[in-house]
Amino acid sequence: MEDNLADVFDHSFSWYLIWKVVVPAKVKFFIWRILRNALPCKHNLRVRHMYIDECCPVCGVGMETDFHILYCCSFARSCWLLSNLGWVSFSSLNTMLSYVLTFLSVSQREKVFILIWSLWTHHNDIVWNQIFQQPIYMVNRARVVLEEWQLARLHFRVTNSSTKPLAAAVWQPPSLGQYKYNIDISVQANGSYGLGMVV
Repeated sequence: MEDNLADVFDHSFSWYLIWKVVVPAKVKFFIWRILRNALPCKHNLRVRHMYIDECCPVCGVGMETDFHILYCCSFARSCWLLSNLGWVSFSSLNTMLSYVLTFLSVSQREKVFILIWSLWTHHNDIVWNQIFQQPIYMVNRARVVLEEWQLARLHFRVTNSSTKPLAAAVWQPPSLGQYKYNIDISVQANGSYGLGMVV
């Protein structure tokens, strides 16, 4: 049913493309785990000798593979169709991700990665918290998560680039008729501390 990693990603595959996508590191690591067949979906757990029901908790119909949860499940398919990314038939998640990393633009890769991440977190919300959301909510949530992360990243870059290094502080005497307090405190690993003050 699923392509073997060796078939899809031969030695010529550029794995660095995953790390070049500008999304949070946890999302890139998650995509890497998918490609390494290390996602803890029910099918993978069963293959690793954990005998559990393999039925998808989202749709209640399909076998819970990573491909089903993130792409073929009726819920996932609705999300893909509602997004501006669309839905194309692939034989496996590895094949789909190979296509994404090879042929889609940088901004489309970011959207795909975030939508996949959102589908996984939705799956976990259903399994662990019994919280089910509508597909349109998930698509909007994925869009907002990506936009907020990009804005925070941009703000961080702007703030860091406009900040000048601080000059070393040099002690200066107080103005005439005023007092100056110089205080220093140290805390040791064993819990003891020291305090010094000069007026």
